Amino acid sequence: MFIGEFHHTLDEKFRFSFPKKFRNDLENGFVITRGVDNCLLVYTNSEWEDFANNVSMLPLTNKSARDFQRHILSGAVEIQLDKTGRAILPEHLRNFANIKKDIVIAGIGDKIEIWSEEEWMKRITEISKSSDNIANSMEGLGI
Repeated sequence: MFIGEFHHTLDEKFRFSFPKKFRNDLENGFVITRGVDNCLLVYTNSEWEDFANNVSMLPLTNKSARDFQRHILSGAVEIQLDKTGRAILPEHLRNFANIKKDIVIAGIGDKIEIWSEEEWMKRITEISKSSDNIANSMEGLGI
């Protein structure tokens, strides 16, 4: 399970380091794709396979389902860590998430999110301001 918030900076070749505590789960490769809320999603290969299969099985007759498939699957990139635990963030994904230099890597259970630091700070501030409403809405989900 991925948890925690980590701040990193892209180098001149658009590489970044994953936190050491995440690397063992990512050492055999992983997938990065466009997410929602202008962040990127990172899945281990096995989690990606399950997720991508579920996305692929959405009904072709539903326009929202087709658009979601295009959004998630066409942006996906298979990545390998280098020997020092770094990965290159592809240009189309940097552009989608408005990532210039500073990023936040957030462990979100079965996946990792990558955000531009600026967008992450806006999102966390927004979440903090509405935490009571969020907590109340979770009651119906059994939390």
